[in-house]
Amino acid sequence: MSALEVVVSAAWNYATAVMTFVEQDLSFVSSGAVLEGRVFVPAEPASAVVFCHPHPQYGGDMDNSVVTAVVGALAARGWATLRFNFRGVGGSGGAFADGIGERADAGAALDALAAHCPGARLLLGGYSFGAAIALDLGLARDDVAAVLAVAPPFAVLPFDGRAERRRTDKPVLLITGDRDQFCPVVAFEAAADSLEPNVHAAVLPGVDHFFTGHEQVLADQVASLVRLLD
Repeated sequence: MSALEVVVSAAWNYATAVMTFVEQDLSFVSSGAVLEGRVFVPAEPASAVVFCHPHPQYGGDMDNSVVTAVVGALAARGWATLRFNFRGVGGSGGAFADGIGERADAGAALDALAAHCPGARLLLGGYSFGAAIALDLGLARDDVAAVLAVAPPFAVLPFDGRAERRRTDKPVLLITGDRDQFCPVVAFEAAADSLEPNVHAAVLPGVDHFFTGHEQVLADQVASLVRLLD
């Protein structure tokens, strides 16, 4: 497993900035349901990310602090970004669909963002439940160049990337904390090893599944990892 140290300087300060970039409302359709999102598209972005939120049935939504920290860190690097609410969350239509519908939602979000920034390199990411969706869909879609999974819940949803690696060698970026209740370090390292050779992983010390008070550390680590894609 490739481990990286936490970067101490940041281009975007989570603690003092409240979305220093301007997002626009965006609606798009997934399997007949109209979903709501917030999109940021700078002039001629080279890269673009769709970032998925935590479990809809446990309070997850696109305004989650981890979601906004990651999106802010990438927007500060000039990326186009899209965060959105899965079906049945907030103002999005539909109802929770056991991960199957949410996978379709993430796919529709990718299509929507790609339409706003044609030619940009696409990354699919997510946090917790959203990370599981990102790994599942992102490794399968040929138009996704890389996957970012923050605190994937490997204790609940075990993952073995060996089958995916026989099909694709796209980069996978993994981040968790060493106190994560739903992503034990042993399971995290096993999943990372299964994604070799093109995996970059970081375990943040003193951080649990929720990153409370550690959003800046996470933002810095995301910025560090995505530099490896340049």
